[in-house]
Amino acid sequence: MKKLKLNALALQTGEVLSRSQLKTVIGGNGSGTGSGSCFLRCDQNSTSGTDVADCSRATAEAGCGSDLSNTVCVCA
Repeated sequence: MKKLKLNALALQTGEVLSRSQLKTVIGGNGSGTGSGSCFLRCDQNSTSGTDVADCSRATAEAGCGSDLSNTVCVCA
């Protein structure tokens, strides 16, 4: 999974993400809490995606195929 470059966003001091919020940006812990608790995007530059139960590799491959180089999955 490709990491996002947050420094390009030029966040202001009041907009800094907490450690727990950052964990969700890079994909969460992959555990999920039930059906639809995560959001899978096969193209990190797209806003469209699919609700999935978790961010496991098997789930990502089922939704996006074997090339996950541009895939992003975020859990709530």
